[in-house]
Amino acid sequence: MALSLHVGTSSAARKLAILNINPNRLVMIVRLILIATVLGTISSARTEGVTSIRGYGVMSCGEYAAGYKADPQDFDDRIILQWMLGMMSGLNTAALDRHEPSRDMTSISLATQRQMFRHMCDARPLRPVFSVVMEIYRSLEVVPAIPEKQQ
Repeated sequence: MALSLHVGTSSAARKLAILNINPNRLVMIVRLILIATVLGTISSARTEGVTSIRGYGVMSCGEYAAGYKADPQDFDDRIILQWMLGMMSGLNTAALDRHEPSRDMTSISLATQRQMFRHMCDARPLRPVFSVVMEIYRSLEVVPAIPEKQQ
């Protein structure tokens, strides 16, 4: 599906110029919205009957690759990396709440975590993103549990 936006000398072009909006940037934003809508629909359909994982984690590595190809920086940084860090932080929070060992999220650099993610996804395009994130999480150094305070 090709998306084109002709702005030429129309009133829309003048309005974009007045608002200082680059037409190419506008086209990219529209494409990203369409990708997010499609992936969101796919993700929602996959989670019917399953409430434990929602969002970008249920997309396949192949779907990640398609989004990454459309806009590598935005898709990787704002969507996957932030989702991955949020999931790992949530796992750590739950572990700390239960007084169980957590993981040191700084024990592997973000750059290396990204490389690990891409390598694992490239190897298995049908694999769900959340399972890749879980594998990366399990590779982080274990932080001993904080004992519950004696009452």
